[in-house]
Amino acid sequence: MGSKKEDGSSSSSSIPSMPAKYFELGGRRGASV
Repeated sequence: MGSKKEDGSSSSSSIPSMPAKYFELGGRRGASV
């Protein structure tokens, strides 16, 4: 997940509880949900 934060630092900052799977699916979209 460390590397994932770099890809979507803004997204992970909003919801760090979300698993990396959501970020892989749509990044911002996954964070929105």
